[in-house]
Amino acid sequence: LGVDGTNGLQTEASYEELVKISGNPRYVLNITKWSTIDEHLHDVVDVLCPECTGDITFIIETSERIGYEGVEEIKTAVINIANKLSIGKEESRVALVHFSSPDERSDVLYYLSDTTSNVDFDNGVRKLDWTKVAGISDLELGLKIANDKVVGKNGARENSPEIVVLFARGVWDQSLPEPWDQVSKLQQSSTIYSVRAPSIDYNDDVLKRISGNNRFYTMDNYMDVATDVNKQIFSCRETSTTAPPSTTTTHTPFP
Repeated sequence: LGVDGTNGLQTEASYEELVKISGNPRYVLNITKWSTIDEHLHDVVDVLCPECTGDITFIIETSERIGYEGVEEIKTAVINIANKLSIGKEESRVALVHFSSPDERSDVLYYLSDTTSNVDFDNGVRKLDWTKVAGISDLELGLKIANDKVVGKNGARENSPEIVVLFARGVWDQSLPEPWDQVSKLQQSSTIYSVRAPSIDYNDDVLKRISGNNRFYTMDNYMDVATDVNKQIFSCRETSTTAPPSTTTTHTPFP
């Protein structure tokens, strides 16, 4: 795999030279001076392992505690992460679940089977109107919808790893059911990445118990999710059809 331009290794080579070295122009990536290999992992996956795909479900909290601006920030984060993935019917597929309470304010906005392209998913996410879905936080409901309607269903594929990216506060209204049964079910089927949603009240310990400490992020470093998801998808090149190792990570027991 050749790199055209100046990268972190401080190597420079012309496009023509790199084509000769690699033997295939598809194996030459054009990386700008100030970018890194990690930022181009989806290109690497496309070139070296076109059959490597993932089924990625985004679950986002749209509660009143997060507010309009916070939800807009989450939507932007989801779009930015998705744009670092290669999305399509024969590539990685994506879905989006949004949740708050009462129940009618939580739903699947985008199924895995709806996947056509990055642009189509981008447009779908932008259509989510916080004023129509805001309510109290119901984490259990959001995870239940993902378990019942999305993960492993409606366009999911047998040989693609199930990946969940959760944007939430890790807090729920005390009048509502606790989420642990749904968390346990989701952990059995998926690798979970959690991102602390923008809010003045949150519980990082809950989010870390859902995803594991090594897959917990904040809004300051959420783009690392894209890097890590691409690494997981690419790792399936070695593991073939077996489940990725991270899906069997031991989690702290729930009360």
